Parts: sequence; structure tokens; C-alpha cells
Amino acid sequence: MNVLGVFLGVAALSAGACALDARGLRAEGAFDRTLSVSESVELEAHTASGTIRIQTGDPGVVRVRGRVRCANFWTGLDAEGCVRRIESAPPIEQSGSTIRLGALEKYWPWGGVRLDFDVTVPADAHVRTRTASGDQVVSGLRGPLEAGAASGDIRISNVSGTVHVSTASGRIELNGSEAAVLARAASGSITAMAIKGDIEAHTSSGRVFVSQTANGQADITSSSGNITVSNAHGPLRLRTASGAVAVNGEPAGAWTVRAASGDVVVDVGADAGFDLDARSGSGRINSAHPVTMTGHVSRRQLSGRVRGGGPRLEIATASGAIRIR
Repeated sequence: MNVLGVFLGVAALSAGACALDARGLRAEGAFDRTLSVSESVELEAHTASGTIRIQTGDPGVVRVRGRVRCANFWTGLDAEGCVRRIESAPPIEQSGSTIRLGALEKYWPWGGVRLDFDVTVPADAHVRTRTASGDQVVSGLRGPLEAGAASGDIRISNVSGTVHVSTASGRIELNGSEAAVLARAASGSITAMAIKGDIEAHTSSGRVFVSQTANGQADITSSSGNITVSNAHGPLRLRTASGAVAVNGEPAGAWTVRAASGDVVVDVGADAGFDLDARSGSGRINSAHPVTMTGHVSRRQLSGRVRGGGPRLEIATASGAIRIR
């Protein structure tokens, strides 16, 4: 069932008339709809140009507030008419507990429209968001989240469901996550704080910073950029083609750290025991921990056991120094 302009629940158009600029070339307005749902919500929201904000609220209710801006610089169409048409019939579709937002091309295919969504959903909602040009802000979800952007930043906070997030050009910021995280950025940085579960993070051009709070596994790569991991414990794989790597924590699983061009600093606890295999193609290797040597020893290779051994630490850089502190 496709419901557009007919809603379960209370539906109210926001107060205030359509606003025009002095020449009538641009206009903006708003809409506000409340939808009733009886089951776990499946929400899909996308916009070609605009911001998407998702926050959590009461069970059984989804509230959609939108801001629309139309411009007729290129189309020559009536900007005010565009706004009024979208206000009266917003791009909202509901089929049971599945809600889709932003299929604007079905109702206004001529372009020149910016559409921002501010959506309140039940905390256990399954949410999928996508923007072609615009930022996304999501907070408080217990259900799974999938967020993608062609150009724009994505900021996520205090989520307990799985997270899949990607952007072609923009930053990814995640603060507080309990389940598994997959983050990909083609051009932009990735910052993930207070990560409890496993994390996989990849960026082609940009730095990666991860702070963990438990023994989750971390798999992080950067083609061009520094990698920093704080409070690591579980299994760890860090790789960068061009950039430095810094990690601190106490290994409870195997750590593999590789840099093609850049220094590597590994800071572990004063009482940590581990098996060390460190190699540098061009640079010194220094360890502040006592190493019982095994195999060949040189300025560019250091292998042995620290405090009786433990998880394996494999550290390598083609061009750079290695410091184990």
C-alpha cells in the first residue's frame, strides 16, 4: 500500500506561509507528518540535496519534519508552486511499518530542490539513509543502521545496533557503538570513539582514529593517511600505504601492523607479555621492553619474547622507524 498525503496518525502542515526571495527565484517551506506504526519500523530516507537527521522517540510513532527549498534559476519553473506542491504532498510513502522518504523524482522531476529531513523513530528501528549531497546525523538507535553519502559528512552517536557507513567524499564520525562497525571513506577521515564491538575501517585518502572500550577485533587500512588506535586489546590488523601508525593498549590477541612508508609506534602496558617480530626496510628498531632474542638480530630486525611471550606482535615498515614502548 502506497500512502502519500494519507497517513495513519496525526498529520499537520507546519505553520507559516511559503517564503519567497525578493525576485521570486527561490522559495522555501516546511511540512510535518506523524505516522503510526504497529511493528518494528523499516525506514529508508534519501535526498539528492539536503541533510538527514535521525533521532529516537516513542514506540509506535514516526514523525517526519521536512524543510523544502526550490529554485528556478535553470528551470524557469514557479519556485513557489514547487514548494506548495511538495508541502501538500511530501515524498513520504508508508506500507505497514515500512516507510520511505525522499522519492522526490516521482512528484517533482525537474531538479532545483533541496529537501532536509528531521525524523524521529522508535529506538529499535532498522534505518537506511543515503544522500547525494548533504550531511547525515544519527543518534540513539538500537536497531541496525546503513548510511551512505556521495558527498557529505556522516555523524553517528550512541548506537547499539550494527553500523554500515560509507561516503565517497566526506568525513565519518562515530561516537559510542556497541555492535560491529563497517566504515568506508573514499576521500575523507574516519573517527570512531568508544567502540565496543568489532570494527572494520577503510579509507583511500584520509586519516583513521579509533578508540576502543573492549576486546573487539579491529581491521583498519588507509591508502594515504595516518592510523591511530587507542586502548586496543583484541586482535588487530593495521595497514597503511603512506602514513604513520600509532597504537596503544595491551594485546589479548595477535597484532599485525604494517606501513609501506612511515614510522610505527606501538605502546603496550609495562607488564605485557608477547612474541615480537619487528622488521624495518630502512630505519631503526627500538624496544623499551626486555626481549629474549630468537633468530637473527640487527638494527632493522628484532624477534623474540617479552616477559615469557604471549600474543604475536608482527610489526613491519618498508621505510621508517619502529618504536615499541
